[in-house]
Amino acid sequence: MEPSAAGYTNLALFLYDFAVLFISNTFAWHCPTRSVLLPFYRAHLRSRAHLEIGPVAAAAAAAAAAVVHDIFEPLPTTAGRGECDSAALFYVFHCLPGVLPRKAEAVFANVAPALAPGGVVYGATVPAHGVPHNWLGRVLMRCYNKRGVFDNYGDTPDGMREALEGSFEEWEPRVVGAVALFWGRIPKAKAES
Repeated sequence: MEPSAAGYTNLALFLYDFAVLFISNTFAWHCPTRSVLLPFYRAHLRSRAHLEIGPVAAAAAAAAAAVVHDIFEPLPTTAGRGECDSAALFYVFHCLPGVLPRKAEAVFANVAPALAPGGVVYGATVPAHGVPHNWLGRVLMRCYNKRGVFDNYGDTPDGMREALEGSFEEWEPRVVGAVALFWGRIPKAKAES
């Protein structure tokens, strides 16, 4: 298991909700959960079939059809080949090893086969450069990168834009505070076939 994934125990995920979704999003990243991230999430969520990519608590995993999987490998067929209307990647990329755009291109290529026609991939990430970081954000990033929780020192909004442009026919990145939000639709491999 990658060091960035090993720390996501049930207790850690409970604390994550408060520390990240309230404290960090509001004060470090200046991208509040309630007024920015949740509306963005809900705007792209499709009700028929949805693929959630990222750490989940055991209770949530038991309630859903959860699969423990390395996102740099092709998704298993149980992930719904061509059936997912939406796939969310919230706060995943800044934890993955590598740099944008390469790590996002690899993940998008693995998620694309799960998308139904018109399906959308969307999410948010905290790039280290190209966004305004305050002192708290810089301290948290330094600590998280040192512990192996983050791996975002090479990440920029331009890197996300490049990954989206190379992976999807329709796409849009935008920055709110220190967070890059993104969505992409119609994977290029599907558009060219």
